[in-house]
Amino acid sequence: GSVRDWIYLTYNNFNGFIKITNRNNVNFSIPVKVLDNWKGSSLTVKVSFTIGTTAATSFVSARLFNNTTGESTDIGSYGNGTAPAVRDAVYNAAVAGNVYGFFKTVTLQDGDATTTENFAVSRVELTSENTLSSNTFNNSSNDNQWGNASNWSLGFVPTVNTSVSIPNTMTVNIGPGSATAALANTLTIDSGGSLTTASNSSINVLGNVTNNGTLIMQSSSSSSSALMADSSSGSGTYKYEKYIAAFDDTNDLISAPFTGEVFSNLISNNSSVIYTNPNDNTQYLFGPFDNNSGEYLIYDSDTDGAETMSVAKGFKVGAVSGGANLVFTGAFQTANQTADIDVGSDATFNKWNLIGNPFPSYLDLSHFFNDNYLKFDSSYAALYAYDGDASDGSIWTIYNASNFSGVKIAPGQAFFIAADGSESLSFDTDMQTVSGGDDFISRSTKQPDSYIKLIMSRGDQIAQTDVYLNSSASNGIDVGYDAGLFANSTSDFDLYSALADSSSPSLKLAIQAISTDISQTINIPLGVVLDQGTNYSITIDDPSLLESVNVYLKDYETGALSLLNNGSYNFEVSSSLEGTSRFELRLTNSTLSNETLFALSNFKAINQDDTILFVGDFQKNDQIKIFDMLGRLAMTHTIVRNEEQFKIFKNKLVSGLYVAQIRRLGSSQAIRFINN
Repeated sequence: GSVRDWIYLTYNNFNGFIKITNRNNVNFSIPVKVLDNWKGSSLTVKVSFTIGTTAATSFVSARLFNNTTGESTDIGSYGNGTAPAVRDAVYNAAVAGNVYGFFKTVTLQDGDATTTENFAVSRVELTSENTLSSNTFNNSSNDNQWGNASNWSLGFVPTVNTSVSIPNTMTVNIGPGSATAALANTLTIDSGGSLTTASNSSINVLGNVTNNGTLIMQSSSSSSSALMADSSSGSGTYKYEKYIAAFDDTNDLISAPFTGEVFSNLISNNSSVIYTNPNDNTQYLFGPFDNNSGEYLIYDSDTDGAETMSVAKGFKVGAVSGGANLVFTGAFQTANQTADIDVGSDATFNKWNLIGNPFPSYLDLSHFFNDNYLKFDSSYAALYAYDGDASDGSIWTIYNASNFSGVKIAPGQAFFIAADGSESLSFDTDMQTVSGGDDFISRSTKQPDSYIKLIMSRGDQIAQTDVYLNSSASNGIDVGYDAGLFANSTSDFDLYSALADSSSPSLKLAIQAISTDISQTINIPLGVVLDQGTNYSITIDDPSLLESVNVYLKDYETGALSLLNNGSYNFEVSSSLEGTSRFELRLTNSTLSNETLFALSNFKAINQDDTILFVGDFQKNDQIKIFDMLGRLAMTHTIVRNEEQFKIFKNKLVSGLYVAQIRRLGSSQAIRFINN
């Protein structure tokens, strides 16, 4: 039941290295300059296996000790994010206490032809002990930089095997000159000592942070520092300098990376940072979202001073002109956290809850989403990130399973979700990472035939909607893959889609996922909001992503069918237009010809206010029969000329489910629709 891993230990004088090699052929080398003063000494190589919560978070590390002088040096490590990963079999055996260590000496090589060096292994033992080295910051170079090896008592920059101490009077900076990913096993900041992490850097502490001094995290308009630790203690101060945009720019949705501060302290610690009402300087452009009123609250220092920057609570904030850093002071959360959501009483925004990242680290969005999306409203199962910039077609960036790959949520970033009811969302520590960048950062690469970004434009006006092709998706609602517009509301110039199966006709989708199987043409109603005018266009943002998918746009007003893969479709609007009655996307692996225009599969029924709109490429003498669900004929309509659509009034039919059947030259096609 044991699992054996082995270590080869070699001294190669010709190359000037002691080399330690594990079974995965990972070499840890010690330059001879480290050993020149150690010849004749008794040395100990310690290879440590540190058990994490999983194999992926476990690691093997090596350290060389001089038993004569008491000196030591790190050799290297692998696992816990450094290739190769610890094997599952080794991890499982270690948990069970069944790992055995072996050293094997290999042939010595002598390269200087004058002296012959050698070594002997006298003993191998397997122990359970603390082999961490203590490394104290002494600032020998006077540059205050963590990343400078000469500033440390052991002469090397701390690693995951190092217990780090920052004494009083010492000021330590991680960055900003070059991005630094600082590591430590434990971190102690004494009273009077301080550690500042620049916006382009991070610090990851595998164990405990004991802070009796000051720990400061910084951010900018384009990057945010990150802090992770397993636990924390001490009576020191934590500060996060969160960049916020100006009130006359986009404003920001934020949450507290360090929590528990009350509003009165926040404003006293940030004088002239948050924008105030020119007519009442006790009112600040800062407050949460209230789904009972459907509005952002405006905190007043006279009445809201005791309001707390609670865990995962989101706020809207605007800075003075030019933007500024808002300093949050509070508790460092190192355990799993939760956020309560609910459905309020506002008619439009009752489902919407503003929550945020409760940690001073990045969060993996896909992990957070997968753990929580079943608690979201099924039509809006997504994270809605406010960017305030309509130049790309929307002031919202929407993430769900269709596009969350590689996306990270920055420290202090808030977002909206739509609640299905009263629920508690999970923010777990295993979602954390120190890697990221701006507020929401995507690192995903779109695969061919997987994504269609449709853009409608006129001059400097832009609107967009997204369609994803996914083997797991259907033509109906796919929870976690489809997402409606924020609050199902449109702007004065907008573009959206409706479900391909015509269910939930009132749902306006910002993201729609459909099946990758388009051997049969898939028809997607396309909704627009437009004023009367000319020089409108609809186009695909990057048609090069489409290799075998043809995207056609059908214009029911003009009868045109345009292949968008080849370029944009230009049109004009004679009067204000809102809804899905004019345009339709048709996705196919085939080439649609004029004959295909008349395919019966294009037959659709669309619910409108007082009518049912039937759309299709109707020919003279086509016959449409409408049956109730008992099979009784309720209505017959015969096409008297070629036309794109016709309507029937809802009051001609009782409420219920119906089947409409079109017949042409002996062929027929049936669809279902609801009269409500």
